[in-house]
Amino acid sequence: MSLIHAQVGEISQRFDMPTELVESSLTHRISSGLIQAQARPGKFYTHNFVQMQRSKIRGLLAGATSPMSMSHLIQTYRFEKEILVSTLDDLINEGRLPGAVTGNSRERATFTPAIFVRGQRSGVESFYKQNGYVEYSRLKKVGIHDPVKHIQQNTDWDCQLLDTCAVSANTMEMIEVSIQEAVQHGGSIRISYFAPSCLSPGDFYQLTRRIKALNTGRSVVLKDDFVVATALIDQLKTKVSAEVTDHISKEATVMSRSSSTLSTTSKPPAAAEHKPKKKHRKGKRRGQASSDDEPEPEPVVAASSKLDKKARRADKRATKAGKKALSGGAAEDDGQASDENPFDPARFRELLPAWLQEMDCEEDDEELVALLAELLVPFAGEELARLKESIWSGSVTARRKRQELFVKAFEAAVAQLHLYNKGFAAAGGEVEALELALVKEIGGQLQNEVVLNAAYHAGMDEAEKIESSRELTVQSRQRILRALPKESQKALTPLSEAKTGEDLLAACYSVSDVCDVYLKPSDKKTERSVVHSRTKELEEELGQQLNVLDGLVLAVQLLHVRQTKTLLFVNTKCVFEAVTSVSALEGLGEELVEALKLVRASVQTYLDLADDSEIKQSTATEMEASFATLTSKIMTRNEKK
Repeated sequence: MSLIHAQVGEISQRFDMPTELVESSLTHRISSGLIQAQARPGKFYTHNFVQMQRSKIRGLLAGATSPMSMSHLIQTYRFEKEILVSTLDDLINEGRLPGAVTGNSRERATFTPAIFVRGQRSGVESFYKQNGYVEYSRLKKVGIHDPVKHIQQNTDWDCQLLDTCAVSANTMEMIEVSIQEAVQHGGSIRISYFAPSCLSPGDFYQLTRRIKALNTGRSVVLKDDFVVATALIDQLKTKVSAEVTDHISKEATVMSRSSSTLSTTSKPPAAAEHKPKKKHRKGKRRGQASSDDEPEPEPVVAASSKLDKKARRADKRATKAGKKALSGGAAEDDGQASDENPFDPARFRELLPAWLQEMDCEEDDEELVALLAELLVPFAGEELARLKESIWSGSVTARRKRQELFVKAFEAAVAQLHLYNKGFAAAGGEVEALELALVKEIGGQLQNEVVLNAAYHAGMDEAEKIESSRELTVQSRQRILRALPKESQKALTPLSEAKTGEDLLAACYSVSDVCDVYLKPSDKKTERSVVHSRTKELEEELGQQLNVLDGLVLAVQLLHVRQTKTLLFVNTKCVFEAVTSVSALEGLGEELVEALKLVRASVQTYLDLADDSEIKQSTATEMEASFATLTSKIMTRNEKK
């Protein structure tokens, strides 16, 4: 039989025979071996035709490197569908054709060769290794129907499984290091800049919960994307506090002016204006009224009562106006003030870029600025409420008391500076080291007083916890100073830049205007009294002092004040330079100068010796003996005088 295939319908039509008869006859002859063919419903194929088709199918599919659909094979290569399907199943089941058939039906199925799957999976793995992530959808495209299970079984993939993709450990480590660096420098970072671009909102949520650097409490995550250091937020809150304080101060000023204006308009007239005029009744008949006569005036008591009522009404209006100003809204006709917070996100969106620039944070992301603005609004509302409550709860009295204490301390420091500067002018020799010590010690105390006072008035919480300026360290003072408004920082700059006693005194007069302190002119009589009292104190302290170094300081100060009638600033850090200066004074006497220099030399020798030195004890004895001799000479000279 030739290489043909026949359909039962064609044979029946050609020979005009019933279809059932033709099909049954052919089936009988094929089964009996008379015809070498294969029977299919409605079709018959010769063995040669089947073998030819199967050979073509096997050769074509064996060389395939990409997926091929059944319909495409049938239309292009004229394969019989039944032979193609059966041949493909046989080849796959026998293991002669590596690959798989997928599809809802055999007619619409697609054959995917194993080499193509291996190539695709190799490409996916290469993509994962190069990019540090892979999407589950990409794995499904290469025939991996359960990506999560496949990744879990693949021990080579060290990654974090998220909702839609897997992120490698290297990528996670890079994100973590970037976050740590940003937090350490007090800045911010956007995770999406370092994370895969395919992450969904759910992926970002899971990612932020698995980053260890976000669990230290040193940062805040906004919108599962932005990481902001708490140090940066604290600095911004400090800026907000200063802004709220400035707002409250302005509104309080409006309240004060409103109260003053209303009180002035309600002030009662002078008593003379209420004095009743005398009536001229001469020449008038009883019962007749004259046009020149004045009406009977109201009693003074009644007039005073009316004026008091007016004053009380004016006070109520002033109080109402003040509360309106502090509430930040306009009062309604029924007297209720609006509780609207004047610090809305829009206001902070305008302020934040400048604040971030001041803090050396180059953050120009508008979305981050908007998120920070929303974060700061509740804090601003709390600060506003706290300051309002503080103002109306009598904190003004406490601030007034603090201001009085500050004024006294400031005036006392300035008076000391006057005397010490006169002492420097009267000293012999160089006094540069003494002036530097003065600026460092008294200047530091003045800075503490002024900065703390400014912080009190600015309503800073940190200042409220500090009872005395002595508790301030240089670091805490600088931190408070940076939190103050720019105007206050600029006004206080001269204090920190002073290099000499005169510079420091000039800075005090400059700062006094800002701190509302009136500095009276120096009084010579008061100065003489202070110098005399200090002289007596030095004599008593020197007689009771046992520490040689401290005693040397007292001795130098006492000798200077006796010779010049001025005070000399000396402490243990500049006492050796002070000895040189005092030794150069005229009229001190060679014997006393030699005794003074001997004590200085012995103290210097003692301080230079190591603690375990064998001669340190003997040196200490010599030092104490020389100091006792100096003290005796000073006291003896005082008695002679």
